[in-house]
Amino acid sequence: MLTIVRSCFTLAVVVSCLCSSGAAGQITDAAPASEPSRVFLCIYADHLESSANSWVKYRSTTGWDSRSVAVSTIIDEHAVRTADWEQRRLSQSNTSAMAIQGYIRKVFQKAQKAEGIKGGWFAVLLLGDVNGPKDISPQSVSLPTFYFPKSSDPQLQGWFEGNDVATDHPYQLADDDDQLPDFLVGRVPAQTNDDAMTLLAKVRTYEQQPGPGDWRNRITYIASEGRFGPVDKLIEQMFVAMVEEVVPYEYDISMTYGNAASPYCAPPSKFNATVLERLNDGALLVNYTGHGAPNSLDVLRWNGERFPICSLDDARNGLDIAPSQAPFLVIIACSTGAFDREHGQMSLSEAMLFNPRGPIAIVSGSRVTHPYPNAMYQKFLTDEMCSEHRPTIGSVDVMATRHLVHLPSEADRQMERLASLLALQGGWETAPPAHRVHHASLYNVLGDPATSISHVEHSVESFSYDGTSRTVTGVVPLGDGSPDLFRVQITLESPRSVIPRQDELIRVQGRNDPDLESKAAHNYPIANDFILDQVEVPLGLGGSFVAQFDYDLPMRTPAWIKVKVYRLPMPRETDSADTIARSSGFLYAVSAFRVDVE
Repeated sequence: MLTIVRSCFTLAVVVSCLCSSGAAGQITDAAPASEPSRVFLCIYADHLESSANSWVKYRSTTGWDSRSVAVSTIIDEHAVRTADWEQRRLSQSNTSAMAIQGYIRKVFQKAQKAEGIKGGWFAVLLLGDVNGPKDISPQSVSLPTFYFPKSSDPQLQGWFEGNDVATDHPYQLADDDDQLPDFLVGRVPAQTNDDAMTLLAKVRTYEQQPGPGDWRNRITYIASEGRFGPVDKLIEQMFVAMVEEVVPYEYDISMTYGNAASPYCAPPSKFNATVLERLNDGALLVNYTGHGAPNSLDVLRWNGERFPICSLDDARNGLDIAPSQAPFLVIIACSTGAFDREHGQMSLSEAMLFNPRGPIAIVSGSRVTHPYPNAMYQKFLTDEMCSEHRPTIGSVDVMATRHLVHLPSEADRQMERLASLLALQGGWETAPPAHRVHHASLYNVLGDPATSISHVEHSVESFSYDGTSRTVTGVVPLGDGSPDLFRVQITLESPRSVIPRQDELIRVQGRNDPDLESKAAHNYPIANDFILDQVEVPLGLGGSFVAQFDYDLPMRTPAWIKVKVYRLPMPRETDSADTIARSSGFLYAVSAFRVDVE
């Protein structure tokens, strides 16, 4: 008997956390009936007025009711324009940030009453850096952030930070009743109009001219070794379970892991180059998990040597991502998003953001983070991005953060009970619930929160698979398109928890195997290959297709069939037949179905 299950996994029961006790009420990203349906507010450092005007003008063309206001219009002019740098830094305290927070709340409340705006369609862009260069002129006003005291917990200490934790999270709160974010907030920590316009150009290209190929259903995972001792294996198992259960099989995934004993480890001498190649391939989502610092990710340790992973120089000069397929980058690590460094020094995240060939937006931590809330936040972000298909970068962050503050399901609460037992045994100074709330403030969006995510919009209908003849059939909704302008690629894939060519792997003799270079070069591509069989067929009338696999799926062996449909560009008279044949096309539809032969 053949069983087919459509890939449709929803981890979180969102109803329990959609209602806030604050003024915002429900968070929704369904557009309200009244017009204008969306409000975009840009608060900018005074010297960035020209780029703020350009940003507001562009957002107006994408359906947002857009407006802007200068920092000096909101907070005391004398405090922000004082000539002494130290006095100016002191003026950018929570008092100044609270003035901006109050302004945002008033605009939101007015939009609620007058226009029926919901939190999912109210976006605030903070355009400006927290600290400019030491010789910044008095006329160049920075944009303050909030600070709260660093925890005394030894697990949350770092040598490269000050005493306080920088966060934009309070800007997302419609009131002080709880820590659940109520609307979208992102910071573009630009020091110059050139930096701001560089990112705006990327956003414009990403939204208006998305690139062809597979990047919109690609998720790239990069990780460094935990080095937490015996718990490392548990963390790895939790990660595999998260990917298997939370990431729908419509997505292609790859893993690059800085653990010398793992088959997912690229050759040490080429590990950093491989990480940059994976980034440069483009993706819907790139997720790094591991250790980090303000100016770098981790290092790969092998055979007494250390191989750095993504330095500040790599962030500035090693990225070459086409803006039309730039990923949303999530960095689950310590301090890579320290956007308040003194004298205008850029963090790793900022350097990537302002690279014209870098990611479209970044979520990263401003200070030291902890593995437990990191794992939870990573899971919620992935689910909101890939299963719930939230429409904007900001809405992904808002919903994930709300889940982090208020666990949405019994499965999550069971996980917390397990974490609480580990906390007691390990003598954690901070309890798991407090860790979660703390991390809601640690992680911030760097980028435009209104950036529209380029999800694949269509899926396959009337799918069937005959295990006896190994035949796949289905229908693609074409609308007004001609079948001649589409091609279909169908793959038979193993579950992600299984390496189908396991017997071809060469065993690595521990983390200091002297032959790791050659073994990793052999193992790494095999470990990332889940495809058992692949065919390409044309579309017939009405969008129908028929395909047959050569691979004979064994009895009681689960597998997945993935169907990708590409819309080809209209051929020009000057195009050769070879040029037309080689065109990758725009990913129009993708679906995945589980098949079990019993």
